[in-house]
Amino acid sequence: MSGKDVIQKLEDYLRTEGITQIQLAERLGWSPSALNNILKGRDPIGIKRLLHISQRLGIKFETEFGDTKISESPPLYLAPDDEEILEMLKPLSKKDKQELKNYIAFLKTKQIKAG
Repeated sequence: MSGKDVIQKLEDYLRTEGITQIQLAERLGWSPSALNNILKGRDPIGIKRLLHISQRLGIKFETEFGDTKISESPPLYLAPDDEEILEMLKPLSKKDKQELKNYIAFLKTKQIKAG
């Protein structure tokens, strides 16, 4: 799947949901400028971004990275209204949050390889 395919899926999502780019950026937890750079093809879309988009929006992607084929449409999505989990994350430092993200990404990689 090319970056253009991902951009097309994001643009389709915008139209289907009837939302603005700012609202989409909020759903993704990104700044509007970061989303705009992706939609304009100025920033690359790697595996981490694909997984993030898939988790947050439920968009399915099929692609290959090296020898690993990825077909990702995970059921787990941390909704902005899941206050209990969000409250638990608030006291974490930026470094701790990044380590948690890295660990979750590691677990997903193991799950993809095992599947």
